[in-house]
Amino acid sequence: MFSTVGIPLLPAQAVAFGQGGGGCQVVVEHDGHKTGFEIKLSGAPKVSRGFWQACEDTGVTKAYVVAPVSSRWPMDKDVEVIPLRSVAEVFAA
Repeated sequence: MFSTVGIPLLPAQAVAFGQGGGGCQVVVEHDGHKTGFEIKLSGAPKVSRGFWQACEDTGVTKAYVVAPVSSRWPMDKDVEVIPLRSVAEVFAA
């Protein structure tokens, strides 16, 4: 289940949060695109089938798995693992 809130620090029109499957999901709508974030505590993150389903259900066009890693790496098409410090870069591009 997702709940929508406004966060003035993010350059977004809408932000939705959900929790389940060992992670916290965030969907941010910005400039007409929905970006998904899955927050993991593992340095070797894996996502569940529920992650893929949530991306499909919410219309996410690009997703990021935020984890305690030192550098970015692709997980799948349109899904990238990133360190927390790289989240701001997602919206700077």
